[in-house]
Formats: sequence, C-alpha cells, structure tokens
Amino acid sequence: MQNGGEFHPARLFLVCRSLELALKAFLSLRGRSLDELAGGAFGHDLNKLLAEANKQDLGALVKLSEEQRFQIVRASIYYAEKVLEYPSVLEAMKGYGSRASMDRLLDAAETLIPPLREPCLHAE
Repeated sequence: MQNGGEFHPARLFLVCRSLELALKAFLSLRGRSLDELAGGAFGHDLNKLLAEANKQDLGALVKLSEEQRFQIVRASIYYAEKVLEYPSVLEAMKGYGSRASMDRLLDAAETLIPPLREPCLHAE
C-alpha cells in the first residue's frame, strides 16, 4: 500500500503495536524496567523507542535499513496520536498523506522480531 492507496488504520495500528512491543522487549533486555517502558518518556512513541534502542546498540542485534527506520519514525506520528485507533476526519479529508508505508513497516517488524526470540526466551 502506498500513500494514495486505500487506508487500513487497523492494519497499520497492529503492525505499529508489534513494533512498539518489539522495541520495548529489546529495551527490557537492556535493563529498562516495565514501569519505564509503559509510560513516562516512552509511552507509545515509536520514534523515542527507536532512538533509545539505537542508543542501546540495537544494531548489534538487528540491522534495520534506513528506509525501515524512516517509516517507523513516520508511523510514530499517527500511532502516538491514536489516529490509527480513532481515525481523524480532518486527516481522512487530506488522504492521510503523512502515513507510513504498510509494506516497509511489515518489513521492519519481520526484521526486528525474529532476532529477539531467543534472547527473550532466555531472559530472567
């Protein structure tokens, strides 16, 4: 789905949620507490979660492309503002022109999640 195609907010919401949880899983493995990750500075902000994961050396575990990173940051705007859960009439009239690419977000999730499996299974 490219910008200008059909908009499926539920699908985008679910892929964003999977990215959020994967980034939070990684940060949890790096010592962040669940309390820190549930709210505060991070909340549901994919941009902040990705930035913190990068600081914690996400690249040592998984290689996200620049395009994948760009799309995660782009998706953060709609995701954090709950536009995907509660679609905005104003944005609908504009055609959701700032939305991220569903294909690139799915690629990012498929890149990010598998390498976390083993470390998460062995985490204490």
